[in-house]
Amino acid sequence: DRGPTWPPPPQAPQSSQPPPRRSPSPPPPGPHSILHAATRAFEAAMAAGGGSDQEDGAGSGEMDVELLVAAFRTNLAVTEVFGSMMTPAVKNDLANLDKLAKAWAALGKRRGAAQVATLRGLLEAERASGVHKPGGVLRDPSAGIALTWLRRSLAFQRGLLQGLAADRGATLSAVATAAYKAHLERYHNWVLRGTFKVCLGGLPARDVFLDKLGPELRPAERAEVCYREAAEVGEAMRRADERMGALLVALDMDDQRKA
Repeated sequence: DRGPTWPPPPQAPQSSQPPPRRSPSPPPPGPHSILHAATRAFEAAMAAGGGSDQEDGAGSGEMDVELLVAAFRTNLAVTEVFGSMMTPAVKNDLANLDKLAKAWAALGKRRGAAQVATLRGLLEAERASGVHKPGGVLRDPSAGIALTWLRRSLAFQRGLLQGLAADRGATLSAVATAAYKAHLERYHNWVLRGTFKVCLGGLPARDVFLDKLGPELRPAERAEVCYREAAEVGEAMRRADERMGALLVALDMDDQRKA
């Protein structure tokens, strides 16, 4: 045993850059519905952020901000499939994505890009700036309020897609209405509730919706692939939603006010 060498070898300097993103696993072979791209986008944002889904009260599951914004943008293609009746929802998601991106860019200039590369870093920097009030009262516009409404929209879509796969006999409007009542209605005033009631009643028939979800799929396989991938994207959305929610709660940024 020669024992430890002296002097000890020099340590490599710590990099101020965020760790390199992990590439998502390659997609399974075969044609897919448009849901598959959204699944992979949310999974990439979680994989690059690190952490785990076993929350410890402080939000151990992280998210990469750049990839999260990209995932929400990818998911807009799914929202648009619901048809023209959901145009107000698409515009609302776009507006909140713009708020999130602008707040991220502004805080990155002040704090440094590496400090706000993760969702926790971004939200902590925004909270430290003093723009929000205690008790989860968030300023609008801000990254926090934008993320709050994007989460709510995502939860609604998750409930719709998972319901579509679970109850194949129900109409799309019935499944969407159930998802709205479970995930979004309590945050809306009576005007928005009335607007959504009209929009959800005008959604396309289930077979039309499946055709738009899987335009490159053969008719004989379209329904089964879409239902399978609806369940898969629903699970990815659930995990992403829980990570975002845990961070908002841990940082006293869980705004429960209605629109």
